[in-house]
Amino acid sequence: MSRVYNELLLKHWSIPRPTLLISVTGSAHMIKGIQGSLLDAFRRGLYESAAHTGAWIVSGGLNVGVMKEVGKARRQYSSAYSDSVPVIGIMNMNEIQGSQQLDIDLRSYKPIEVNRSKTVQTEKGQDLGNALDPNHKFMLAVDGEDKGEKLDSWSTFEFRRAFGTYINAEGGGPGSKNVQTVSVVFNGKIGTLLAVKEMLCESIPCVIVAGSGGVADLIRLGIEFLVEKGARDESVLNS
Repeated sequence: MSRVYNELLLKHWSIPRPTLLISVTGSAHMIKGIQGSLLDAFRRGLYESAAHTGAWIVSGGLNVGVMKEVGKARRQYSSAYSDSVPVIGIMNMNEIQGSQQLDIDLRSYKPIEVNRSKTVQTEKGQDLGNALDPNHKFMLAVDGEDKGEKLDSWSTFEFRRAFGTYINAEGGGPGSKNVQTVSVVFNGKIGTLLAVKEMLCESIPCVIVAGSGGVADLIRLGIEFLVEKGARDESVLNS
């Protein structure tokens, strides 16, 4: 992880050290039935919050679901902030459309074409993965094995968690404070719920986007139920 953070991100890509890490998790499928005003508020709030705090934004980096909305946030608001926010995509290599192109002789210097179209399917309807989102500024592809949903693989989540843990410990440099991670939860399915559980167990605060549907609204309803019942005890909320 040290080589990824110090040598690749900080030295080779010249990304300024973060003061905060905003990890976006949630829907890895086409978002439907959500008000446009909510999506606009999400994109603007996400990017402006990162710009004002010196944060990095990390998502799954694919051109679908909440990851696509993260990319749109950079596209819409980066010019107002001199494109100062590092928007980083971390995905499982098997999720990427045309990932077989990356399985090449490392001695070859031929350029690799990136297909920015939507999901491609075979004649039998077999999913071949999604394109990378063109609006993320940096991409990290993890060569791991899927253990959950195809577009929310557990191996990728574990890498993102380790990535955040390392940056938390490394901090903003010598003599600086630790870098806090904050998770933003938008929509999502069972993989998102498991990810939220793991993050809360590590005392990572989660911001739930109310009205985004899926797991995010399920969590919101659960919290509202506990509060209405007067169950404010921490042991109850963690059960």
